[in-house]
Amino acid sequence: KRYTDLRYSADDIKEVSGGQIMRWSLEKLTRYASMDSDATRRLALLFRPMLQEQGLWDNFERKQDFSDMRVADKLFKMELIGAPIDREEIGKLDDMIVEKMSGFERHMREALGSTALRVKRKTGKIQAVSTDEFNVRSTDHLRTALFDALKLSSYKKTPKGTDSTDKEVIAKLIEDHPYNTFLDNLRQYRGYDGVYKTFVKGFRLQ
Repeated sequence: KRYTDLRYSADDIKEVSGGQIMRWSLEKLTRYASMDSDATRRLALLFRPMLQEQGLWDNFERKQDFSDMRVADKLFKMELIGAPIDREEIGKLDDMIVEKMSGFERHMREALGSTALRVKRKTGKIQAVSTDEFNVRSTDHLRTALFDALKLSSYKKTPKGTDSTDKEVIAKLIEDHPYNTFLDNLRQYRGYDGVYKTFVKGFRLQ
């Protein structure tokens, strides 16, 4: 659906995303800014009644300290001028999260007990893996731990016919077994791992 009568080609959009907009003529910039303003107004007219109907308008507007628009102002400034990163604090956060994740891994191994995991390799051969060698990032290890060692129910198969360990399956298992030690630590591990990859490791690579 189009929200503006102005038209731009795919090449124009590539130039904007590629940073070439600074080389545009004043006339082209004016048309682009007009298109943005027009589209924003049309979207506002569309979404405002929806927010009001759901009682969310005050949260969106500036009437609350935690409103979306107050946060948007700060995010806009960060995008415009950048934001400082304290590398020393990022390093401390790195150490803290890695220590937390190691603890979750240890608790998962303890929950599995001393029984070796019988992991089926791609070659079809079965390999015995001790719980001390359990690697939560290995799909084969996780599948064996969940469905063989812990005897949990499988909800979905992969296209290859093996038990799935995707997010949907893990969420369902956690919902059905809220007090399972292994699953609780897996949930926390994945939560911290997501933060680590996105914000900690990502910033350290800058």
